[in-house]
Amino acid sequence: MKGNCERALKFFDNWYPFIFPIPVVFGACWLKNICGVNYNNLDFNNVLNGVITFCSIGIGFTGTMLAILATIKDSEFLTQISSNNFNKSIKNFTIATILSGVIVVGLSCLLYLESNHMIKYIWAVFLVLFGLCEYRIVTILLKILFLNPHDDMAKSNRMKEKEKQELRESNTPK
Repeated sequence: MKGNCERALKFFDNWYPFIFPIPVVFGACWLKNICGVNYNNLDFNNVLNGVITFCSIGIGFTGTMLAILATIKDSEFLTQISSNNFNKSIKNFTIATILSGVIVVGLSCLLYLESNHMIKYIWAVFLVLFGLCEYRIVTILLKILFLNPHDDMAKSNRMKEKEKQELRESNTPK
């Protein structure tokens, strides 16, 4: 039972950014139609500028966090992370984040040229996808960055000190 629950959680953690964007966009369109919101007065170019800025900052932050992790590549701390098959997940999550961000920026540039409703819906889906992917990768990278690697090492050192003390006591003449 516990194994099935863990597999379900792992599946959810890996795939929620790809599952939720379409229902979120359809829900937002449904609410827009029910409430009768009129976006004609909205300056959509300012929205596009804001989205391009948001995506650029998100991609830059992700790249910076990865660069920080790359500087500690040879440390024992990062080898512990790598041993848990975590490197492949981080790589895939990063690729999904950067790719979805670039697609959002590209679609935003396309929307500057032509304001098509179908392109807007696709743009909205990729925007939600980018937001969820960015949230996932930033959460993971911040956990790694602020994880205290000395906790495990201190426990192992305490164990060694305890063993040393036992050896001293057993080797002292009585």
